[in-house]
Amino acid sequence: MESTGTGGGAGVEDPQITSAGDGFGWAAVHAPLCGTVSAVDREWEVRAGGWEVDCDYAMEVSEPVHGGEGLPEDAAPERVRFLAGYSGSGGATRLVDDTVACAVFRRDPDGTIESRTWFLSPCQPSAVVGEAEPGDVAFEEVEFEPRTLIDYHAVT
Repeated sequence: MESTGTGGGAGVEDPQITSAGDGFGWAAVHAPLCGTVSAVDREWEVRAGGWEVDCDYAMEVSEPVHGGEGLPEDAAPERVRFLAGYSGSGGATRLVDDTVACAVFRRDPDGTIESRTWFLSPCQPSAVVGEAEPGDVAFEEVEFEPRTLIDYHAVT
């Protein structure tokens, strides 16, 4: 091992992975900050949390999925599909490039609309594993891996 410097901080650029411990799966302890997107009434930091995701791809996925107040259903239709079978009144899940699932969910801390907030769920590796009825792509069966590829943190 060759030392290249002393007395300064160490820069960590690659994702550092650990078990999330909250039942979600594996997540990054440190992941590079790639930029921000505006979604559900606030700004969110976008972080590339998987070895196979660099910042360019993290932003490329995040902007059409979460950029702006709600995603028009026709935004990037060649890359982004709404998954009706994994969505409902409490959230919406979208499949990007047939390999990454990203979602937005609501929280109602005291059960009232006044307390409602929305949060961006981490994007996970995903794959279509079951066929839908012909012409009904929204209800395909999708398998989600318990790893984080892209993570979001609300900017306070």
